[in-house]
Amino acid sequence: MYKPARIDFTLAQVKKAINGLPIRVAASQIGKGDKIVFLHPSQHRVVSKAGMSGKGCVVHLSPAEILTTVESDMDGTGFFGDLWKNVKTGYNWVKKNVVDTDFYQKNVKPLARQAIDTGISALAGYAPQAVPIATAVRDKLSKETGAFGVPKTRRRVRRSENVLMGGSFRLN
Repeated sequence: MYKPARIDFTLAQVKKAINGLPIRVAASQIGKGDKIVFLHPSQHRVVSKAGMSGKGCVVHLSPAEILTTVESDMDGTGFFGDLWKNVKTGYNWVKKNVVDTDFYQKNVKPLARQAIDTGISALAGYAPQAVPIATAVRDKLSKETGAFGVPKTRRRVRRSENVLMGGSFRLN
Protein backbone atom coordinates (compact mmCIF):
# COMPACT_ATOMS: atom_id res chain seq x y z
CA MET A 1 0.00 0.00 0.00
CA TYR A 2 1.54 3.27 -1.12
CA LYS A 3 1.46 6.38 1.05
CA PRO A 4 0.73 9.89 -0.27
CA ALA A 5 3.42 12.54 0.02
CA ARG A 6 3.27 16.19 -1.00
CA ILE A 7 6.31 17.09 -3.10
CA ASP A 8 6.64 20.14 -5.35
CA PHE A 9 8.27 18.52 -8.42
CA THR A 10 9.64 20.60 -11.27
CA LEU A 11 8.97 19.63 -14.87
CA ALA A 12 12.57 18.43 -15.27
CA GLN A 13 12.19 16.19 -12.20
CA VAL A 14 8.97 14.71 -13.59
CA LYS A 15 10.72 13.92 -16.87
CA LYS A 16 13.52 12.21 -14.95
CA ALA A 17 11.00 10.17 -12.96
CA ILE A 18 9.21 9.03 -16.11
CA ASN A 19 12.57 7.94 -17.56
CA GLY A 20 13.31 5.93 -14.41
CA LEU A 21 16.11 8.18 -13.14
CA PRO A 22 16.61 9.17 -9.49
CA ILE A 23 15.48 12.65 -8.50
CA ARG A 24 17.22 15.00 -6.08
CA VAL A 25 14.51 16.71 -4.03
CA ALA A 26 15.42 19.83 -2.06
CA ALA A 27 14.16 20.35 1.47
CA SER A 28 12.10 23.32 0.25
CA GLN A 29 10.14 21.00 -2.09
CA ILE A 30 9.05 18.48 0.55
CA GLY A 31 5.59 19.10 1.99
CA LYS A 32 4.99 22.03 -0.34
CA GLY A 33 3.04 22.62 -3.54
CA ASP A 34 -0.03 20.98 -4.98
CA LYS A 35 1.58 17.78 -6.18
CA ILE A 36 0.82 14.52 -4.40
CA VAL A 37 2.82 11.43 -5.24
CA PHE A 38 2.27 7.93 -3.90
CA LEU A 39 5.44 6.37 -2.47
CA HIS A 40 6.41 2.95 -1.15
CA PRO A 41 6.45 3.03 2.68
CA SER A 42 10.27 2.81 2.80
CA GLN A 43 10.61 5.65 0.29
CA HIS A 44 7.96 7.62 2.20
CA ARG A 45 9.96 7.19 5.41
CA VAL A 46 13.10 8.58 3.72
CA VAL A 47 11.21 11.61 2.39
CA SER A 48 9.49 12.22 5.74
CA LYS A 49 12.77 12.09 7.68
CA ALA A 50 14.42 14.43 5.21
CA GLY A 51 11.50 16.86 5.45
CA MET A 52 11.51 16.82 9.25
CA SER A 53 15.27 17.39 9.44
CA GLY A 54 15.19 20.17 6.84
CA LYS A 55 17.37 18.30 4.36
CA GLY A 56 16.87 17.11 0.82
CA CYS A 57 16.91 13.52 -0.36
CA VAL A 58 17.08 11.38 -3.47
CA VAL A 59 13.79 9.87 -4.63
CA HIS A 60 13.65 7.00 -7.08
CA LEU A 61 10.06 6.47 -8.28
CA SER A 62 9.30 2.95 -9.45
CA PRO A 63 6.93 2.43 -12.39
CA ALA A 64 4.32 1.14 -9.93
CA GLU A 65 4.56 4.33 -7.85
CA ILE A 66 4.16 6.48 -10.98
CA LEU A 67 1.19 4.40 -12.16
CA THR A 68 -0.48 4.56 -8.75
CA THR A 69 0.00 8.34 -8.70
CA VAL A 70 -1.41 8.75 -12.20
CA GLU A 71 -4.41 6.49 -11.55
CA SER A 72 -5.29 8.09 -8.23
CA ASP A 73 -8.34 10.30 -8.28
CA MET A 74 -7.05 12.59 -5.55
CA ASP A 75 -7.29 16.31 -6.12
CA GLY A 76 -4.00 18.09 -6.50
CA THR A 77 -1.93 15.28 -7.97
CA GLY A 78 -0.03 17.93 -9.89
CA PHE A 79 1.70 17.16 -13.14
CA PHE A 80 0.75 13.48 -13.16
CA GLY A 81 -2.89 14.37 -12.51
CA ASP A 82 -2.80 17.00 -15.27
CA LEU A 83 -1.29 14.48 -17.66
CA TRP A 84 -3.97 11.88 -16.88
CA LYS A 85 -6.73 14.53 -17.10
CA ASN A 86 -5.45 15.56 -20.56
CA VAL A 87 -5.47 11.95 -21.74
CA LYS A 88 -9.07 11.51 -20.57
CA THR A 89 -10.07 14.86 -22.11
CA GLY A 90 -8.51 13.86 -25.43
CA TYR A 91 -10.33 10.53 -25.36
CA ASN A 92 -13.65 12.25 -24.62
CA TRP A 93 -13.09 14.74 -27.46
CA VAL A 94 -12.27 11.96 -29.95
CA LYS A 95 -15.28 9.94 -28.81
CA LYS A 96 -17.64 12.90 -29.11
CA ASN A 97 -16.29 14.44 -32.34
CA VAL A 98 -15.17 11.32 -34.22
CA VAL A 99 -16.58 8.04 -32.88
CA ASP A 100 -20.12 9.23 -32.22
CA THR A 101 -20.55 10.89 -35.65
CA ASP A 102 -22.84 9.31 -38.23
CA PHE A 103 -20.02 9.18 -40.80
CA TYR A 104 -17.84 7.12 -38.46
CA GLN A 105 -20.67 4.84 -37.37
CA LYS A 106 -21.86 4.13 -40.95
CA ASN A 107 -18.58 4.12 -42.92
CA VAL A 108 -15.51 3.69 -40.72
CA LYS A 109 -16.83 1.37 -38.00
CA PRO A 110 -17.68 -1.52 -40.36
CA LEU A 111 -14.24 -1.26 -41.97
CA ALA A 112 -12.50 -1.13 -38.61
CA ARG A 113 -14.49 -4.10 -37.37
CA GLN A 114 -13.66 -6.07 -40.53
CA ALA A 115 -9.94 -5.20 -40.23
CA ILE A 116 -9.87 -6.30 -36.59
CA ASP A 117 -11.69 -9.55 -37.37
CA THR A 118 -9.26 -10.21 -40.25
CA GLY A 119 -6.33 -9.58 -37.90
CA ILE A 120 -7.73 -12.01 -35.36
CA SER A 121 -8.23 -14.63 -38.09
CA ALA A 122 -4.61 -14.14 -39.24
CA LEU A 123 -3.46 -14.44 -35.65
CA ALA A 124 -5.13 -17.84 -35.42
CA GLY A 125 -2.57 -19.25 -37.87
CA TYR A 126 0.45 -17.98 -35.96
CA ALA A 127 -0.63 -18.05 -32.33
CA PRO A 128 -3.90 -19.93 -31.79
CA GLN A 129 -3.62 -19.56 -28.01
CA ALA A 130 -3.84 -15.75 -28.37
CA VAL A 131 -7.14 -15.76 -30.29
CA PRO A 132 -9.43 -16.00 -27.22
CA ILE A 133 -7.52 -13.16 -25.56
CA ALA A 134 -7.67 -10.96 -28.68
CA THR A 135 -11.38 -11.69 -29.09
CA ALA A 136 -12.05 -10.83 -25.44
CA VAL A 137 -10.10 -7.56 -25.77
CA ARG A 138 -12.02 -6.69 -28.96
CA ASP A 139 -15.36 -7.39 -27.29
CA LYS A 140 -14.42 -5.44 -24.14
CA LEU A 141 -13.29 -2.40 -26.16
CA SER A 142 -16.40 -2.65 -28.31
CA LYS A 143 -18.62 -2.72 -25.25
CA GLU A 144 -16.82 0.09 -23.40
CA THR A 145 -16.21 2.55 -26.23
CA GLY A 146 -18.63 1.66 -29.00
CA ALA A 147 -15.78 2.52 -31.38
CA PHE A 148 -15.95 -0.59 -33.56
CA GLY A 149 -18.54 -2.75 -31.93
CA VAL A 150 -21.94 -2.52 -30.37
CA PRO A 151 -22.65 0.99 -29.07
CA LYS A 152 -22.45 1.37 -25.33
CA THR A 153 -25.91 0.94 -23.82
CA ARG A 154 -27.23 2.81 -20.84
CA ARG A 155 -29.52 1.33 -18.27
CA ARG A 156 -32.61 3.40 -17.75
CA VAL A 157 -33.54 4.05 -14.14
CA ARG A 158 -37.23 4.22 -13.41
CA ARG A 159 -38.49 6.91 -11.09
CA SER A 160 -39.43 4.36 -8.43
CA GLU A 161 -35.85 2.97 -8.45
CA ASN A 162 -34.46 6.48 -8.20
CA VAL A 163 -36.48 7.12 -5.03
CA LEU A 164 -35.37 3.80 -3.57
CA MET A 165 -31.73 4.57 -4.29
CA GLY A 166 -31.88 7.83 -2.36
CA GLY A 167 -32.99 10.27 -5.02
CA SER A 168 -35.33 11.81 -2.49
CA PHE A 169 -34.30 11.58 1.14
CA ARG A 170 -35.88 13.37 4.06
CA LEU A 171 -35.54 12.99 7.82
CA ASN A 172 -38.71 13.37 9.88
